[in-house]
Amino acid sequence: LRAEARPESREAALRGVAVNLRLVLARLEAVAGEPAQGAGPTVVVTDYYDPTGTPSTEPGSDGWWLARLDDTLEREARRAGAQWVDVAATFRGRERTLTKFPFDIHPSNAGHRAIAAAIWEALVGARSGTNDDLSAPFNALPPS
Repeated sequence: LRAEARPESREAALRGVAVNLRLVLARLEAVAGEPAQGAGPTVVVTDYYDPTGTPSTEPGSDGWWLARLDDTLEREARRAGAQWVDVAATFRGRERTLTKFPFDIHPSNAGHRAIAAAIWEALVGARSGTNDDLSAPFNALPPS
């Protein structure tokens, strides 16, 4: 979904993502086998955050295409029964502290901790029905 790509190329990329993710998730399910007494592995799929903060409501903008990519990822994850985690919501409004943008789009140490916490919260909440004591595994981590 490169920024300079034509809309037709981006549409084709989205279709490719859907097909590829469907295949990967099916393969993971096949190799994981039947979970023993419901305690099998959990596959987690996350979305992408937008460090630039471009509007997702403006058709054709990078943010709009990224939102379509995230919609595709979520649809395929849910279809396969994978655990969906909305990492972008964690980053929204905090892009400058959770990434190294504008120098680098990748997460900072704080960003990595935020991603891990979002995934942990989703997993613990999904298994226990509560979100109690979610910070425990992250209390020992060094600051960014």
